[in-house]
Amino acid sequence: MPRFLEKRVLASQVKDILRPDKELTFNQLVEKLSPFSISEFTRILAELTNSRVIDQVIRVESPETHSGIRDYKSIDEVPEQIYDDYTGRTIDVTPANIKVFFRRSPHV
Repeated sequence: MPRFLEKRVLASQVKDILRPDKELTFNQLVEKLSPFSISEFTRILAELTNSRVIDQVIRVESPETHSGIRDYKSIDEVPEQIYDDYTGRTIDVTPANIKVFFRRSPHV
């Protein structure tokens, strides 16, 4: 199968597997779809995000409960500190408590 067809099939599979109410991490998507190339898959996700077919969600999670504290559209929006409602204290935001999810855009 030509590479451009593989890319179209993979993009279609991403759209099929994601729903507005079903979020998956990059690793979960890779596990489920077994893309032919991780770098191409990353580009496909970027294209789908830029065209608003899928949404990238940046979630700050509580380091103690791993529950989501707040979602952001961009890493630039994430504050250095945030109030953790689950523990009742302000925490420093670190890479360890940031998770990136993808979901189907509700606009599609």
